[in-house]
Amino acid sequence: MATLTQAFIKSLGPRKNKYTVSDTGTGSVSGLRIVVQPSGWKSWAVYYDTGKTMLNGRKQKKTVTLGYVDTISLDSARQQAREIIEQTSGATAHKKRENVRKFEEERSEVDFIKPNIKELFEEYLKDREAEGTKVIHNIRGYLINRMSDNLLSMEAREVRMSDIEEALDASFKSDSSWNMALSYVKAAFGYVRGTAKVRNHFGLPDYNPIADIRKKRIQIKTGYIPTLEDLAALWVECENYMSRHSANLTRAIIAGVGSRPSEIQQRKWDDLQSITHDGKHVRLLVMPETKMNKPHSIVCNDLMWECIKEADHLKEHASKCQKEFIFPSYSLYVGDYASVSGIGNSIRRARAAGAIANPVTIKHVRHAFSTIMGDNGVKADVIARCQNHSLGSAVNERHYGRSVFIAEKLEGSLKWNELLTKAIDDYRTQKRADQSAEAAA
Repeated sequence: MATLTQAFIKSLGPRKNKYTVSDTGTGSVSGLRIVVQPSGWKSWAVYYDTGKTMLNGRKQKKTVTLGYVDTISLDSARQQAREIIEQTSGATAHKKRENVRKFEEERSEVDFIKPNIKELFEEYLKDREAEGTKVIHNIRGYLINRMSDNLLSMEAREVRMSDIEEALDASFKSDSSWNMALSYVKAAFGYVRGTAKVRNHFGLPDYNPIADIRKKRIQIKTGYIPTLEDLAALWVECENYMSRHSANLTRAIIAGVGSRPSEIQQRKWDDLQSITHDGKHVRLLVMPETKMNKPHSIVCNDLMWECIKEADHLKEHASKCQKEFIFPSYSLYVGDYASVSGIGNSIRRARAAGAIANPVTIKHVRHAFSTIMGDNGVKADVIARCQNHSLGSAVNERHYGRSVFIAEKLEGSLKWNELLTKAIDDYRTQKRADQSAEAAA
């Protein structure tokens, strides 16, 4: 049996029948096991000796389920298992049976309290009563009034991320409230997770995946990397499902040479500069400090420059406080610069309508850039400089080496523009051909 590590646990796959894997290796706990279901779900379970003997002569054992593997770490599972084994042990058979009885009685007080999602949400609403009736009414609309009865009746301990996503899709797919409802769902589960008394009442583990649902949504799609054709489809179709502001920001992020979405959406007109490099006129979007704590610049290729010119046309519709941003919010009352949350909803609507046939999201673009450029023979250091990654000593690059690497970024920007422009042209050509064929039929 291999030593139980996080990597080994992740590698455990489903079989035709349910099976268990015992805890082994340094710090292992006898009785702790991983139960792998045919569906692929993995959970922690602790097998303890009751101190009784069955008719066949074997010792009677019972099981305590701790929770899913993706919600409880190996260290946490071992700690809980040690506590259970200690509580159910005894110097004599009689003492052991007595300790087991006490343990089971104490656990049943919590274990048999099985509140549903609606009760969890109501508990969260009680905690916010001090904020006023209007606030409570607003939150209740997102958490309860528009949620399906099927979700609200589910046990809080059994609900999974997919259940929440399906409920949100069913209730909020037609408007931009999806993300707002998600934030309140996260807050409700976060409240339960962070309040020990409430957490024990609901029988929830210390960490619940719903409380970090955004992270899980990203992780579940990490195996998918968009192709150039996928990005081209998003580039062309976005204008049919988004406001002009959102569509322009979407295209700017795609054209942005693998930059982080936030690095583009927060740019101001003052950040737009022009320099001369090797006799060439180069336009830059500059930022003095970034996530990497060092200056960075995005070389504007032709596609990015088209987005900036479109932004200049849209500037006249922005409010006074928004005019300083290249990509202002589509609404005069929402914020200073454009948000990507509405873009996600628009992409979902486009996918539901069949306009986009792939699971691409804005967060995929950065991953796609690195992969596509590498597949097309672009050197790793060029890709890294375009994406503002560190090479070598992070300390040197953050605090001493302050070069902005224009040559590498220019090379990457021009190559990305070439690849993306061809993919967009090919997509539009194919779309026109498909439309002509449909019209002729």
